[in-house]
Amino acid sequence: MKKLLKLFLSTTFVSLILVFPSCQKESVEKNPVTQLNFGSKTIPAGGLISLPLTGFDKVKIANSLILSYGEVAGHWYPIPGWSPNGSSQLRSFIKAEDPSSNLTIRMVSGSIGVTFDNLHVIIIPADKLITGRTATLPFDSDNYESVRNYFNLPL
Repeated sequence: MKKLLKLFLSTTFVSLILVFPSCQKESVEKNPVTQLNFGSKTIPAGGLISLPLTGFDKVKIANSLILSYGEVAGHWYPIPGWSPNGSSQLRSFIKAEDPSSNLTIRMVSGSIGVTFDNLHVIIIPADKLITGRTATLPFDSDNYESVRNYFNLPL
């Protein structure tokens, strides 16, 4: 009887060791990253544009990392940041609402409007919230190609 109990406990222990790591990996792989593509947009001097984040409510926005990038002539620029010619500074903010939110990009300095060939917004749901003090990202968030390659996103 003791041998049977030991065998049962040993088998259960080994099974748990093999099953739990695969369950954790499964939940991470099912955490989808969304890339929203907005095509060509112009931000007028001193003005702003608003991009709809359709289907992303307050809870999804609060539990996600939101990155935005603008492309000019094949080069990607992080937003917020400087315009491609370096003469205008852009800021972004999100108005989280139900059932959908908006990302607004505003020109805070500069006298020339900026036209991007493409604007992309990447929404990365958090599987666990980690502050910047305790962890580093496995990609360069200022570099669109780094983010795109890490999450295997289409161009």
